[in-house]
Formats: sequence, structure tokens, C-alpha cells
Amino acid sequence: MTVTLQRVDDSTSEQNNRLIEAELNRQRPPAGSPGTTLPTKALFIGKQVAYKAATGVYWNLLYTGEETYPWAKIGGPPLYTFSNTTRELTNQTTFVSLPTDPLAITIPAMVMECDITIASNIQQLSASGLHLGRISYSMGATAAENAWSAAAQNSAQFDSNESVKVTRQTLTSGAKVEEKALTGGNYTMAYTRRRLLIDPVRVG
Repeated sequence: MTVTLQRVDDSTSEQNNRLIEAELNRQRPPAGSPGTTLPTKALFIGKQVAYKAATGVYWNLLYTGEETYPWAKIGGPPLYTFSNTTRELTNQTTFVSLPTDPLAITIPAMVMECDITIASNIQQLSASGLHLGRISYSMGATAAENAWSAAAQNSAQFDSNESVKVTRQTLTSGAKVEEKALTGGNYTMAYTRRRLLIDPVRVG
């Protein structure tokens, strides 16, 4: 019986590995400082870029080529602002800014589909009775709505409830999102531990 040994040429396999590695390197976010504008050249499906959305907030964006929102956010924290200062409203049955320091976030120069979270501890300060407090937000020229609001309905003085609302929204480039609140009638409600978050899903 004769056994023949044949040398296997694995140069093709090595070449394929090099091509795969080159493609992976091409898709990785570029080295250096993250950009503050979205790329418009050398685009291809799967391209990734590092984007500076705000001081200390960096996003990893993936190019998908979709018409309105061609970049998907695949990494990075939301835009976020908060206050633990209590603000009060009395007999304010339409949405207004809370006194002194309403929370606000201005988005970067891009359109986006995003999840907006509004949250607050809402406390009844007036005497007993069924009292309602809502906290919502405006988006640029678009007024605040009940449908986006976190709400609490308390029945006794000093009762408080933590309320959170998350809503999928679309924002225009550079839009300002600002906290708004109301009371359900002629009584006083307090708002504290306030939070506003904007977490993009897709941008363009």
C-alpha cells in the first residue's frame, strides 16, 4: 500500500483572512477625536463613526442608508438632565414651564427618532381631595401634550407619587425639548427629583 503526502497550499485561506480583516478595519469607528457632524462622503452600509453629541456624551453610529434616518445609534448614553430642586405650581391648568429652572435639552444639528423619558416625584401640597399633577415637555414649537406626560393623582395632603413616561418621538434638527407641568385645578402641586432623557434610535 502506497501513501502519498500532498502539501496543502493555504495561501487562499490566508488571503481571505486578510480581506476579512481589512473589511472589519474599514467598518470600525475611526481613530482620533469623535466628529460633531455626520459624514457625507465615503459612505457604505455598515460604516461606523464616533459622534460627539454633547460634552461627555459620545455615540457610536452605524450607517444603514435608510432615507430619512440613515444612521442608527448602536452605542452610547442618552442626552440627560435632572434637578432635585422642588418647584411648585398653583391653579395652572395648562402646561407651563416650571419656575426658575425648567429642565431643557437642545439636540444636535440632526433629525432624529428617539425615546423621550420625563419623570418626577409629584406631591400634593393642598388640603385633602383628589388632586392631579402632570409633567410633560414641549418640542421646539410643538406644545406639550397630556399623552406624553407623567402624571400622579393624590388624595391627601403631602401624598406623593413617582411617575415616569417614555414616548417615541421625532425631533427636528436643533430642537429644544423643555419640561412643562400643570395642575388639574385650583390647588398646589410640587415637582421634585425631575428627570429628562432623550435617547436616539435613528438619526440623519
